[in-house]
Amino acid sequence: MDKVIRTTVLNRDKRICQTCGKRAVSPQVHHITPRRQGGTDELSNLITLCGRCHMIISPVPPFALYRAFGVRESEIPCEKRRIENAIRHFQANLDSVGQARGPEILNQRREAFSEKVSTSDRTYFFDVKYSRKGDKYLVITESRENNRDRILVFEESLDYFCSVLKKAIDSMKS
Repeated sequence: MDKVIRTTVLNRDKRICQTCGKRAVSPQVHHITPRRQGGTDELSNLITLCGRCHMIISPVPPFALYRAFGVRESEIPCEKRRIENAIRHFQANLDSVGQARGPEILNQRREAFSEKVSTSDRTYFFDVKYSRKGDKYLVITESRENNRDRILVFEESLDYFCSVLKKAIDSMKS
């Protein structure tokens, strides 16, 4: 792929994975229709993905996904569907020359807040994101060696979640 085209795609997508909304450290430009199936390097056939999302939709062995990103084999089909649906949605919102129809389309799951907390053996990520409908939700991710667990808290449950969390924290401190 031409370097100018790659740079154009990364700039169009603001170097953000268009399927999970994360700012990619090493963003990858993905062919929506693979070249081996007649796909081209036209902007409308290219999308920015993070390494995790790119590997999940590529023919990568499950053990490699687990080793690199802690993705369990049982999670792969669901994650693959999520990514493929996000790509279809992204492609449907491009104009004929591969530009997003509006700024709100560029990153449907953009982050409103992101904070990382590291301890000796675990790392926690607190991310507030926007859904495709514009609703906010909280993702709390605990990451430890070869394992990742997530909790999603939606806006309508936040007050109740916070009150129970406060009780649990108070219980731990006493």
